[in-house]
Amino acid sequence: MDKRVCEHCGVEYKPWVKTQRFCSRNCNRRWWDKKTGRVIQLTIPCICEYCGVWFYVGDRRRGKYCSVGCRNAKKYSPIFYCKNCGKVMSKDINYCSFSCQYGFSNKCNNCGVWFSGINGGDSCSRECDKDKEKEKERSYRYAINRHRETVTAVNCAECGIAYTPLYGNKRRVYCSDECSKRRGRRIGKALRRARKRGGKYESVDPLMILERDNWKCQSCGIKTPKGLRGTWEDNAPEVDHIIPLAAGGWHVNYNLQCLCRKCNQEKGDAVEGQLILFAGVECNA
Repeated sequence: MDKRVCEHCGVEYKPWVKTQRFCSRNCNRRWWDKKTGRVIQLTIPCICEYCGVWFYVGDRRRGKYCSVGCRNAKKYSPIFYCKNCGKVMSKDINYCSFSCQYGFSNKCNNCGVWFSGINGGDSCSRECDKDKEKEKERSYRYAINRHRETVTAVNCAECGIAYTPLYGNKRRVYCSDECSKRRGRRIGKALRRARKRGGKYESVDPLMILERDNWKCQSCGIKTPKGLRGTWEDNAPEVDHIIPLAAGGWHVNYNLQCLCRKCNQEKGDAVEGQLILFAGVECNA
């Protein structure tokens, strides 16, 4: 085809097709003013997001890419930048050259000095590392002291001793792991027995049953002190099933009662006592 003159910029060009009127896509991207019927010139400069070349578009539109090739390349082949100089790279690597890799590419978080990033890290020297660790220790001590001033002491749900929760663990209910495990073993032992029998059961704390009965034997009426629990004394408090598990009883609140050790041994697996009315019980089968 013969050369033509661009209708926009007046430059001679060789067309690709017969209907081509402009020398480039930039010249083809023109806007017509509906009021005056004139062509608005391409006056807004833009930078291509892929190749970084300046190009011009109409004043009513801003472009992202200078050509379709750059748009497709950005879409289907991502660009990677050097961490030191910002140069565009085709491979997924950190630096474009050895000079950028072993040059002053990192900034110290402590003193702000640029240093070589060969070994990585956030500090330029061991002195900055020590200063950083000291600053962390000072902030940690300040947080602990602040925590002690603001948090009040609470009572342990197991032993009742007043304690202050540790810093960073404010939701603890027990003063130590031993108290937590002790309560879990106390509740889990009875649950395992109930599961073996196949009856209904629920999570019941024996201490709650003893407190409900005011630490008093429901058979003979004598007091069973809390300090004697777990001993071999006759008046030691024990939790008993009114209807034994061997007789098809359930491990629920209203089937449990406080008995002294002597009465519990005499009762054995007999059914003695009155079931306690306890509304709103949810059991597991």
